[in-house]
Amino acid sequence: MLTTTVLIAQDWPIYKGNIYFTGNNDEIIVKNANLKWLFQANDRTYNTIVSDGRVYFLDNSSDLYCLDEEYGKLLWRVDFQSISAQFKSFSKSAGKVKYPLIKGNTLFLSDPIAIYALDKRNGKVLWARTGMRTEQTPKAAEGLAGRKPLPMVDGIYADPVIQEDNIYYGTRNMFLSREIRDGHEGWENRDIKTYSAYPTFYDNTIITQSLDFSKNSFLVYCLDATSGKPIWTKSIQKPQRIFPPVVYNRNVYIPSNDTLYCLDYKSGELLWSKNYGRYITSNPSFTDRAIVFSLDNSTMAIVDPANGSILKSVEAGEKSSPFFVTVRDVLYLAYNEKRTINQKEITGGVVRAVNFTDNTPLWEFHTPFPGAVSQPTASNGILFLPSGNYVYAIGTEYYPKIVHGGEGYAIPDENNGAPADNADDLRKKKLDDKLAQLDPDRKKDDLDQQFDKSRKDDTQNKKPDNKIKDDTKKQNTDQTIPKDKPLRMRDITIRVSDDTNKDIPAQVQVRKWENDRLVYDKTEMVTRKTPIKIPEGDNVEITASADNHLPKKEIITGKDSDKDIILDRIEKGKPTVVDNIGFEFNKAYLKRQSINLLDRMVRIMKEHPKLKLEIRGHTDNIGDVKYNQKLSERRADAVAEYMIKNGISPERLKSVGFGETKPLVPNNSDIHRAKNRRTEFLFID
Repeated sequence: MLTTTVLIAQDWPIYKGNIYFTGNNDEIIVKNANLKWLFQANDRTYNTIVSDGRVYFLDNSSDLYCLDEEYGKLLWRVDFQSISAQFKSFSKSAGKVKYPLIKGNTLFLSDPIAIYALDKRNGKVLWARTGMRTEQTPKAAEGLAGRKPLPMVDGIYADPVIQEDNIYYGTRNMFLSREIRDGHEGWENRDIKTYSAYPTFYDNTIITQSLDFSKNSFLVYCLDATSGKPIWTKSIQKPQRIFPPVVYNRNVYIPSNDTLYCLDYKSGELLWSKNYGRYITSNPSFTDRAIVFSLDNSTMAIVDPANGSILKSVEAGEKSSPFFVTVRDVLYLAYNEKRTINQKEITGGVVRAVNFTDNTPLWEFHTPFPGAVSQPTASNGILFLPSGNYVYAIGTEYYPKIVHGGEGYAIPDENNGAPADNADDLRKKKLDDKLAQLDPDRKKDDLDQQFDKSRKDDTQNKKPDNKIKDDTKKQNTDQTIPKDKPLRMRDITIRVSDDTNKDIPAQVQVRKWENDRLVYDKTEMVTRKTPIKIPEGDNVEITASADNHLPKKEIITGKDSDKDIILDRIEKGKPTVVDNIGFEFNKAYLKRQSINLLDRMVRIMKEHPKLKLEIRGHTDNIGDVKYNQKLSERRADAVAEYMIKNGISPERLKSVGFGETKPLVPNNSDIHRAKNRRTEFLFID
């Protein structure tokens, strides 16, 4: 496989990835429970995140791991305790390393003492800064101990978040910002006393909380991100456990004990509050026009953002302490279950996928090894689950395989990406041997059935041309990627022009898929008529993009010897269709092949920070009128939320649906209906 494309890095600026706390930034659903690979760490794993084809996570020994996302191979590991040890003598605080954050090629970690910036490509430390100096050891101590006064460090209690070029966090005595480039302090606000959780951001503001025991007060602060000055404050009941707010549609949703408060984002005015008679036990998340959180560590509540009423509920089990990821209306629940092995009760992990719109169960996965779960992450249609000493990659579609962590990893052979003939036997033997160490009396039947089902499901679920893995965002394209087999190439002449027939310099990305895998991905510049190499055969994607123009994707057949691509100029007030933004049939789930087009739309919005965008969804006339209207709205929402999760302010985006009311052509043929199913972009002031 050839991949030489360099795109915008996949950022992870806040816990669970984005301001909606979904644990997923690409809107690609995880369709099955097939185990792709697993990795064994040295200690209990937690806090997986994914960026540019790499999986990052921590273990309880404070080791930071970096794995290849596709194969589960260990790329590097850092002993974080040795890095943080230099600060420990200066701190009164203690505790474990928090979740990683990523901005560009920099990975950020924090512990109660300091914030650390590392190069995400190799784990090298770039800089480190203590939380904040607050006092010195007393003078008396100098005489008694025979040493000089030492500066003491106030502990970090409000975990960091990143917005634009700054990182924000809080101590018990202040809330402050630092520049991500070098860690230098930006501003500080000493009125804010933070004790746990983390802030969130929205547009150019930071929303955090202050618990002041000296005044017995609990306040929500909305701060100007540039200066740290308060825009508004609001007092609500003091919580036993602090959770961050989620902001949606200019409303701030913040839980406290058994109550959800809804505040106006602009003023902080209380719009409504809802008491559930049960404690809210997770941070709230927004997805598919619903707020989601757990109650009493057992029930997932899906509530109406308009008034807080419960629309649906999903049971995870009493005291199961569920973690969750959401992709549109699919809820991935990760929780613990009790098992008996060798006459001993142990804890194991479960992941259950549920469509919460109609409570349809989709699939279920039980970890083969013991250990409690931590917060999972979904990326590229795979769910990454930390459980016990393992990270599990769940949801593969194009071939089944297992990776047994450490230095061992599996690579498919040349049989078109399929595993070797004895691969299943080898992977089952590895797991059998491991399980035998835990329970000599364990039968193999359950494990055999799990692998047989994985193989069966993989065969039954395989469909041509519509389930494809998106590898377009990998920056580390110089790493060795195993080749399945050489691709036969041919020449084609490409010309990119504007609507006046004038040649324009453009980037042209060529992609080819085989067996639902990306096997070719290369980007090069073209000017005028330019011959380029593309893989032989049909269904080769060519996506052209140029400055100040909307991207366009063409599907090339084996008979095409040349292709003229006309790009539409970015114009305010003119609705423009971007073809080949596709969705799963009858759903608002983005297809993987849509992502590279949306990434280019994200780039346009970042390059033109004053532009605002209206996203318009349209359907054909097949089906119920009301259903089509709702489907068009949710599809427009999906595009907007993808852009929000990838760094575009919600204040710059609007999504609307028109259903079947504005066809481009009569709905009298399959070709015409396909033309009417479209996504339009309208740039506005």
